[in-house]
Amino acid sequence: VNGKDLLRLSQEQTHETLHTTKDPLLIQVLRTSPRMKGTLTASSNDLHYVDNGTQTDITFEQIMIMGKARPPSPAMVVLEPYVLSEL
Repeated sequence: VNGKDLLRLSQEQTHETLHTTKDPLLIQVLRTSPRMKGTLTASSNDLHYVDNGTQTDITFEQIMIMGKARPPSPAMVVLEPYVLSEL
């Protein structure tokens, strides 16, 4: 997360790190899953580790719904018309 390896941290330390960061989170998920080459049994030479990430899909409709949930903008200030004759 943001360049920090959380693999060896406790759950409490990980939670603290995630909740105290002020920067947007950039998370890379690494899973070590063996990729078999078409065989039921694999030796250690046949194992390949894969870097996986998850992208959350969001639809345009969901974006529009979230946009409607925002608080309204503050009212615009009405300015008096500027009249040159008042100078």
